[in-house]
Amino acid sequence: MQLSLKTIKDPAALRTGCLILPVTEGGALQGGAAVVDRACGLRLSKLIAAEHFSGAAGRTLLAHALPGLAAARVVLMGVGKSGALDAGGWRKSVSAAL
Repeated sequence: MQLSLKTIKDPAALRTGCLILPVTEGGALQGGAAVVDRACGLRLSKLIAAEHFSGAAGRTLLAHALPGLAAARVVLMGVGKSGALDAGGWRKSVSAAL
């Protein structure tokens, strides 16, 4: 498995096997995650609501073959409260996503 961390201008256009996007508590999509959500017709927001995804650190949610995205899959990675993510919380979130 090859992993890379990147800041991408248009994450919806990134051709990859799996795109991992952060979600804060309350299911909020911000920045690139919000761009991706709009590109797939708000399907990520609908999935978050339907699955009652909290965005708590260490929680994940997987989506396959979303229209409008070049990625084969999207993992929504809960990162906890907005602005409160520390190194330990980041490790927990990334470990769960992988």
